[in-house]
This record gives sequence, C-alpha cells and structure tokens, in this order.
Amino acid sequence: MKIELNVLFNDTPTAQDPLNLTNTATASGTDPYGSSVEDDSSSDGEGDTPTPFTIPAVEAEFITTKTATVDPVNQDGTFDITFDVATVVSGDVQLSGVQLQDDLDAIFGTLGTINSITTTVSSING
Repeated sequence: MKIELNVLFNDTPTAQDPLNLTNTATASGTDPYGSSVEDDSSSDGEGDTPTPFTIPAVEAEFITTKTATVDPVNQDGTFDITFDVATVVSGDVQLSGVQLQDDLDAIFGTLGTINSITTTVSSING
C-alpha cells in the first residue's frame, strides 16, 4: 500500500528551523480464530519505532537581470534609453506583493532631466 499526501503547513519550515516529524502506521485485523492482530510500522520492519522524516526548508528567491539600450541622439539632443528588467521567482514558494523599483534619479541625478517614462509589463505568472 502506498499513501501520498499533499500538505499545506501553517508554519513554513526555514533553514534555521526545519520541521522534523515522525510517523507511525498501525495495521490491524482479525485472524480466522477471531483473535485481533496488530502491528505498528517502523523504518526497518523491526520493532515499533516511528519513522522519522524532515520537511525541508522553503526558500523564496529572486533572480533579477537588467540591460540597457541607448538609441542614437535625437534631433532635439535627447536620448531614448530602454532598460529591460527581468525578475524571476526562482524559489519554491509563491510570493505576493512583489514590487520592482528602479531609482532613476540615482542614475542620472544632476546630469539631465527625465522627460518621460513608460512601463510595460510583459509577463505575470508565466
């Protein structure tokens, strides 16, 4: 017999605090003479020692890449700069409230004036 479970835990295990558990299954029945027969499981089939197992740590992780493309100077002396930013959730949990910030003032500061900004989101959840 094989038993498979899908479990959502109330507390998420971390690298500092993994979830160490044990489990015991009990088989029982009645023999042809009416006597009850019972046995508790064990990892090695000997004795009744509970089977230990660990729920591994859950990691939430981002991988963010950024490239820049600068077009030739425009007739009015301005430049069109395109930043492509890709952020991928590479961990093994879903995240909510994900935000991406890019401080353009820190890049350009007093070097110039940002005339316009457009943003396009190309993919969410896929």
